[in-house]
This record gives sequence, structure tokens and C-alpha cells, in this order.
Amino acid sequence: MQQALHRSSLVPRGFVVESAYYEGDKAVIEIRASGSVGLCPLCGTVSRRVHSRYRRRVTDLPLSGRIVQLLVVARRFCAFRGIVSADFRGS
Repeated sequence: MQQALHRSSLVPRGFVVESAYYEGDKAVIEIRASGSVGLCPLCGTVSRRVHSRYRRRVTDLPLSGRIVQLLVVARRFCAFRGIVSADFRGS
């Protein structure tokens, strides 16, 4: 018996699918982190303030003969420590 393919099974845990579409011979799955905060890897500061967003393209194994590309929308967070501010990336 064939099982249904759920969108959530296409991406790593902690991410959600924003959209999925075909681009030529590729299947593109646009994803973003499901969390609303970032954690500084140096000091452990938690931040909800998004400094900027950027995109990364990751090519995965083929699915039904099509190239699969994950388009990851990543966020860069900003935390203030005294006078110095620090930028860090969230997952």
C-alpha cells in the first residue's frame, strides 16, 4: 500500500515549508526555520530581533527523476551586549 507524502517529511526537523514549485528540471522547496528566536553561539544570548535575511540553495538527491533544491531562507539576528552589538545566524 502506498503512503501519502507529507510536506513536513521533505525537510529537516525545525524547518517548515514555505512553498514548493518546479523551476525547469528542478523541484524547488523553499523552507525557513520554525523558531522565532536566535541563540548567539558565543555567549548564549537569545534574540528575537532579526537583523537581515538571506537565501542559501542546497541541492539534494533526485526525487522522481528531478533535481531537488532546498532554498533555505535564513535569518541573521542581532543582540546588544552593552555598547557592542553582535550579529549571529539562527537555525
